Amino acid sequence: MGLPTRIAHVAGGDRPTVERLLDLMSQDKKVRQGRPTFILVRGIGQAFVTRDIAPDTVRDFLAREVDLPA
Repeated sequence: MGLPTRIAHVAGGDRPTVERLLDLMSQDKKVRQGRPTFILVRGIGQAFVTRDIAPDTVRDFLAREVDLPA
């Protein structure tokens, strides 16, 4: 489809900060008790839903993604 798959590939304007991304994620309708819901994939046909991702893990991942070159 040609859609961006990395934060660094999103066109237009400055990249969001990690704090801004976390703020936006916190507004998602699937957040329960302050924890976002993630749909993750282990492999083809192996998707699963979890809220058990440590906040520091999310923050570290976003920090790496925001810092990637465009």
